[in-house]
Amino acid sequence: MPDLPEEAVQAAVEALQAVDDAPDAYPTLADFQRVVAKVALEAAAPILAERAHANSHVASKSATPVEIIALSGCSRPEDGRPCKICVGRAEKHVRAVEAGGLAVVSAEERRELLALLRELADPDPCEFDHGGDCQAHGPTSTWNGCPHARALELLAALPERTPS
Repeated sequence: MPDLPEEAVQAAVEALQAVDDAPDAYPTLADFQRVVAKVALEAAAPILAERAHANSHVASKSATPVEIIALSGCSRPEDGRPCKICVGRAEKHVRAVEAGGLAVVSAEERRELLALLRELADPDPCEFDHGGDCQAHGPTSTWNGCPHARALELLAALPERTPS
């Protein structure tokens, strides 16, 4: 396991302590574990990315998420890039995260995705008919309420992040 900066570990611990949901609030334990993993990763990722960038001559925009993760624990980078051993370990971690239903994307891709989603957001309020479907945004049969309203809630709950 790579030597993680204590600052990143502490950020993850503090983020986990702030999770006020109980496991039984989720349909399955795996759903709860995904939320907990995401909280910890989101808290530690900026610190790990900053350390990787500081250890690298490669601009963070051109480094892949795997390279950023690998550089954060690599004690012997080669020409500003992580060694092959650390890249292999990072790829294994990224595959595990993705297998858990989470996506590993660069900060630039995340900002672009959020900007696109906000651009697609409809400011019109929901209007429900007698059958419970939202007339402004579409059927709600597969969701508990209007899926568009839920998407807006999730977007609003995401922390704003500024480029470093």
